[in-house]
Amino acid sequence: ARFSPSIYPQGSFLLGTVIRPLNDEDVFDIDLVCELLMDKATYTQYHVKSNVGSRLSSHADYDPEKEPERSRCFRLEYYENGSKFHMDVVPAVPDDITRKYLLEEVKLASGLAEGAVSITDNESPHYRIVSPEWPTGNPKGYGEWFMTCMRVRFEALRKSIMLQESYNTVEDVTRHRVKTPLQRAVQLFKRHRDNMFGDDKERPTSIILTTLAAHAYLKTQEENLYHALFSILEDMPNHIEIREDGFWMPNPVYPK
Repeated sequence: ARFSPSIYPQGSFLLGTVIRPLNDEDVFDIDLVCELLMDKATYTQYHVKSNVGSRLSSHADYDPEKEPERSRCFRLEYYENGSKFHMDVVPAVPDDITRKYLLEEVKLASGLAEGAVSITDNESPHYRIVSPEWPTGNPKGYGEWFMTCMRVRFEALRKSIMLQESYNTVEDVTRHRVKTPLQRAVQLFKRHRDNMFGDDKERPTSIILTTLAAHAYLKTQEENLYHALFSILEDMPNHIEIREDGFWMPNPVYPK
């Protein structure tokens, strides 16, 4: 508690683009960040991760022997009473250096830059020493960027739900109640990917599909899913760069 933990979702659970597994053998995957107010100049990755691990281990739901620690996270499995999903908890700390870089050099808006974090990785050569070299990410910033790409349609749908269901204000309609054409399109692309590639390790990752789709949808903000699918598919290739070392698509909230 003295490190003021903040726990929040990342990935498809945050974006509203989760899809049902193809078969009963697969599981839902929920990704969470556990951000602690610990200074990288004082603590090692090991200190941060072991704090989260110790707290999890004190709870009866977590069995370290059945659910061994992974390089960057702890995985909690829930396979009882018809549920079948696992939850990956990623330990993290604020990354002020990256936030400054995103604000001053990349010129990101503060709402997109403030979520930058450093995460732990027990396979890192700097895992047990105090070092500025940590893996870095910006999951909150990505979630906000994705929202900006569909905000016009999101707000329109949110207002429609408010009027239809007699909410007092738009803010009373929670984010997960709204499903925009962009979110549905990403879900369809991911399902198509799963059907087409199966377990092929070279299959397109969800983050690539999601980023390309969001870039393309931003231009049109289509309100019809059918039209959104075609406009997105037509524009997707325009957001892939071809460089000397191959195809390239920068993370919109963390270009490095």
